[in-house]
Amino acid sequence: MTRFWLWVQPALAIILFAHIVYTLVAFAWQDFPGSFVSIQFVIDGAFVFPGLVISLAVNQVILMLRKPRLVTRVEAIMIGILVALTAALVVTSFPDDAIVAGLFLWPVLILFAIAVTIVLAVTSARLAREKSPQTTADDAEMDELFAGGED
Repeated sequence: MTRFWLWVQPALAIILFAHIVYTLVAFAWQDFPGSFVSIQFVIDGAFVFPGLVISLAVNQVILMLRKPRLVTRVEAIMIGILVALTAALVVTSFPDDAIVAGLFLWPVLILFAIAVTIVLAVTSARLAREKSPQTTADDAEMDELFAGGED
C-alpha cells in the first residue's frame, strides 16, 4: 500500500497540470470549443493549482529522499484529504455560480498543502535521525574495541 501513496501525488500533479494547460488555452481563446471556463475555473487553473503542483513536487522529493521509502498512516490520511479537497475544488469549478465554494476551499487547500509538506519534512527528519548513530564512541569504548589487537 505504501507504493500507492508514493505515486498518488505525482498522479494528482499530472492531472492538475493538464487542468492548468486546459485553463490557459481556454482562457487565451475565448471561443475554445467546449470550454467550461468560469471565474473559479480560471482562478484554479491559473493561480491555485500551479502552486499546488509545486507543493506536490516538493512533497514527492521529500518522499523519494526518505530512507526507507515509506508513508506513515498520518501522512497517508493527510494526502488523502489533500486529494479530496482538490477533487472538491475541481468539481465545484465548473458551474458559474460556485465561486463561494472556491472562496472557502482555496485557503483551506493552500494551508493544508503547506501542513502536509511540513509533516512530511518533520517525519523524514525524524526517520533520518533514528537511522543515524546518536552517540559517538568514547575513548573507553575505543580501547575495548582495539584491546585484542595491541599486544
